[in-house]
This record gives sequence, structure tokens and C-alpha cells, in this order.
Amino acid sequence: MTVEIISTHTETEALLLEANLIKQLRPRFNVQLRDDKSFPYILITGDHWAPQILKHRGAQTRPGRYFGPFASPAPSTAPSPRFSARS
Repeated sequence: MTVEIISTHTETEALLLEANLIKQLRPRFNVQLRDDKSFPYILITGDHWAPQILKHRGAQTRPGRYFGPFASPAPSTAPSPRFSARS
């Protein structure tokens, strides 16, 4: 058996590396992280006069600014309902 040690600078980088290695190596365990989903991003669209803020997964082909990746689809990546129009 061979053991490889990879150092990372941050905990977030370590979590993303772990998830990518699990998807690549497909071990018998860690079943929860073996799905084929990509990491979520926040997208601010640039293809409309009124930009939208969206949660995005997949290829980054739509014009706009992408922020992420986020290690999990936590509620913090969803657009916040706290913003409301005032009369």
C-alpha cells in the first residue's frame, strides 16, 4: 500500500481537494461524495440590462462573473430573500 501526503494552504482547499480525489479515484467508501455533480458557483449574469444573481453548476459558458467554487450547496450560496423593495 502506498500513502501520498498532499499539503494545502487552507481548510477549504483541503476539502475541495478531498472531494475531487474521491470523484477521481472512486473508493468503496465515501459514497456521499461520489456523485457527478460539479461544485456550485454564484453567477452574476452579464447578458441582460438587469443582471441576475443565480446559483450555478456546470460549464461556465454564460456571460457574467462567477464566484466560487463552494464546497457544499449550503444556504449561503442561494440568493438571499432578505432584500426587498421599499415603497
